[in-house]
Amino acid sequence: MVRAVAFALMIFLLLTGCSQHKTPDLSDNTRSRIALKQELANTIGNPDRTPDESGWNDLLLSDGNTLSDRTEYAAPTGEWFESSVRDPLLFSYPGGIRQPGEKISVVFGENPANRTIRIQLTGRDESLQNTGMISETLERLSGTTFPAAQFDFQLPYEEGALYLLSIEILGEQEEIEDTFLSLMYVPKREVNAKLLLADANDAHSAGRVLKLYNAGPSILYLGEDYHIEKNVGGTWMEHSIDKEFPAVGISLNPGQTYERTIRINGLDPGRYRVVKAFSTMGYSAEHTLASEFEVKESAPSSQP
Repeated sequence: MVRAVAFALMIFLLLTGCSQHKTPDLSDNTRSRIALKQELANTIGNPDRTPDESGWNDLLLSDGNTLSDRTEYAAPTGEWFESSVRDPLLFSYPGGIRQPGEKISVVFGENPANRTIRIQLTGRDESLQNTGMISETLERLSGTTFPAAQFDFQLPYEEGALYLLSIEILGEQEEIEDTFLSLMYVPKREVNAKLLLADANDAHSAGRVLKLYNAGPSILYLGEDYHIEKNVGGTWMEHSIDKEFPAVGISLNPGQTYERTIRINGLDPGRYRVVKAFSTMGYSAEHTLASEFEVKESAPSSQP
């Protein structure tokens, strides 16, 4: 019986020793702060590519008059779509950022009596020139219930594509009485970016300049926040920083660089990395990059 107990105790000690050998020599409090992502690069994709600045985000902000000036369609008249004496003609319509192959609908809340509706969906290049008809509908509405009509379309399965939706009200002689225009963009799902640290211009500063460069084609979306991690025995650990970040959203277009100075005051000597997360505009994709730096001697504790 004694031998069995001794043998079991020996096995327990051996297993415990193996377990301790595989676990980093960290306190319980520190172990809970192990960084979730141990392997992080400072680049994604090919950040050295030539950025293609399509400016689609600015195009989506164009109003009907601006779009009519740059396309073959007549300018809005305000007789039907923006009328101050009639109920809104359109109940809903698609616009803005869309998905590849997405089904879209135009819904009329009211019926423009004795008028014909012409709806066209066309492809557009970066200068808004027509690249081809995708679909067209020509119909005279007769319903009096709500909704008066619904027209369904489907976008092509293509990324990095710009589309123009045109809705025209035609009179008895097929003259154009009013025009409504809406742009849609399907982003290209590709990210090319890099994160780096540079010395501050002020030689007396205890900070570094964090730079995130976007080589496109996606527009990046980020905040002011970042965090610092320290390498302890080959394991990246979260390093708390006493700082609050403003709740702001920043759009970073292709070819642009985001910069901010980060403070490294009071850091003990060691190997660190600054970690920055960001997302993309137009489709759901989260990315995290990290840039390493080394503190060879304790940084001054006073603010520069």
